[in-house]
Amino acid sequence: MQKLVLLCSSGSPNLDIESIRAFLKLFLSDRNIIHVNPFLWYFILNFIILKKRPAKLLEKYKQIAIDGHSPLNHYIDKLCNNLNKNYNDEYIVKKFFCYIDNSLEQSLATINFDKITQIILLPLYPQYSNCTHLTIYSSVQKYLKQNKIDKKLEVVDNCYLSPYFIDAYIDKIKIHANNNATLIFSCHSIPISYVKQKDSYYKHCLAMHTLLKAKLDPFFANIELSFHSIFGKGKWLGPTIEECIDKTLALGSKDIVVVAGFSIDCLETLYDLHIQAYTYAINKGATSFKVVECLNDSSLHQQALIDLIKRYKRDLN
Repeated sequence: MQKLVLLCSSGSPNLDIESIRAFLKLFLSDRNIIHVNPFLWYFILNFIILKKRPAKLLEKYKQIAIDGHSPLNHYIDKLCNNLNKNYNDEYIVKKFFCYIDNSLEQSLATINFDKITQIILLPLYPQYSNCTHLTIYSSVQKYLKQNKIDKKLEVVDNCYLSPYFIDAYIDKIKIHANNNATLIFSCHSIPISYVKQKDSYYKHCLAMHTLLKAKLDPFFANIELSFHSIFGKGKWLGPTIEECIDKTLALGSKDIVVVAGFSIDCLETLYDLHIQAYTYAINKGATSFKVVECLNDSSLHQQALIDLIKRYKRDLN
């Protein structure tokens, strides 16, 4: 008997216009993500975004692709394979991409649920947000109900709670330790209105920043928190990565190290930080701008995920 672990993520599309358009349509139709009037949003999505954005995204993906594939999918596939190889006596590990059609059905098609004792959902997001987690929960619950699968369902909400997870981050960051440099911990931004609706994401970003700062203060001149990957208008969580870069340079520090609030490298790290933020910083006068590699498929990440599964899961049924 084994436990089924689902590594959950938004996923990334295949690198062609139609796949990107299909991904965006699912992603931007999710009411946990988009809180705009649905009638207004229908026209914005179908007649503006889906007509213009796929081609722009394709050009970005081409700059960061690994062997013609999205880095996020590449690393999650490797992570699944490594976990299955190293922990197959206790777990079966599968992936679930929320915004890829039939992802859950394909991942679970070969599972013999008679040999499964419980199902554990492990969203690959270090911090909890309604935007990322609620759709995962509801999608899996719906699938189990439709297929009459009655198994104990558990979830890990907050990856950053595990000391192994924080230590894995710190090991990566220490490679770039520099007492003259500013370390910026940069998370994906969300609209401020979502935080006001009691989404706990901002609190978790602050908590993770505090944990990192407590252990890394001796290794850097300063440690800041910023947000990036803002999409659309309205007020979003800040300060932005650009504002944080400006502040750092104004204080006289020209060496900058950035660590993303992500566990897997993706478009929001490899393009928005490695390319976009790097270009901004260098053009503004930074002499050094380094982005820490995410945990990806490393052995440290594997150990952290197993620790989370064993110690930090809760019932979802």
